[in-house]
Amino acid sequence: MADSSRTLLIQLKNEQALTLVKQLESLELITILEENVKDAKPKLSTKYRGKMPIEVFSGIQTDQILKQIDGY
Repeated sequence: MADSSRTLLIQLKNEQALTLVKQLESLELITILEENVKDAKPKLSTKYRGKMPIEVFSGIQTDQILKQIDGY
């Protein structure tokens, strides 16, 4: 059999899949190169967490205070 090595990046959706992958490795059919590889691009929610302009934040706080005072 010819050596047809390929490298694939896969995402496992549950623990059963991980068990199967580890079994394939124990049979020397595959090699796990690295576990817990992070996404190259961060999620936008992570990237911009805590980055709201102060003017927008102050406006939201003011609106919430006014609603509480007016009984909304």
